Amino acid sequence: MQPEITVEDYLLAMYELLESHGEARLSEIAQILEIAPSSVEEKLAKMAASGLVRKNKRGTFELTDEGMGKALKIVRKHRLAELLLTDILGMPWAEAHEESRVLEHAIDGKIADLIERKVSSRYCPHGNPIPDKEGRVAQLADLPVSKVRGSARVTRITFEEFDTLYMVEALGLKPGAVISVEQGPDGLRVRQKDESGREREFRISRELAEVVRAMPLESDL
Repeated sequence: MQPEITVEDYLLAMYELLESHGEARLSEIAQILEIAPSSVEEKLAKMAASGLVRKNKRGTFELTDEGMGKALKIVRKHRLAELLLTDILGMPWAEAHEESRVLEHAIDGKIADLIERKVSSRYCPHGNPIPDKEGRVAQLADLPVSKVRGSARVTRITFEEFDTLYMVEALGLKPGAVISVEQGPDGLRVRQKDESGREREFRISRELAEVVRAMPLESDL
């Protein structure tokens, strides 16, 4: 039986969309939560009445200050849960996000603090910053790979759904990977050297290049 979708689930989905896409569309929230758009519309109306979200002039949704404060608390628990699953329990990197959607609800502030001390990391396994207890979150100066030209180091994956993470892992674009990006006639081309020093080249979609972030480097591969 599918777990009940809570307000926290909505807040996490909206935060993820705002972080990765800059906006949260009703259809995208429904896709992440795997429920009907009509159900999402009804729930968002209730959350708006409670002062957690609002609809802007573009027809997409935003978090209010109160909603953002609550979202950061669940994001903290979620990303610490991901670290618990990958770094301590050994869960595969691409699976941790979905499993953490369940585990996060069982984590209170005390347990979150214990996990944080145990893993000693300020970033989730996918490279995204973990909010601290006061709701402060690091602001990174990285760029979507779609805007990178030349050499760069992958820093994070902002859209952490399973299919995206699986593709990122298969392509070797996990945080820390050094790549070189160029615009070709058939899209973005990425070059990367493997552990033996051999270079490989592949193309990635614009959609994927928007959610994989990287920090430009001074020298090319």
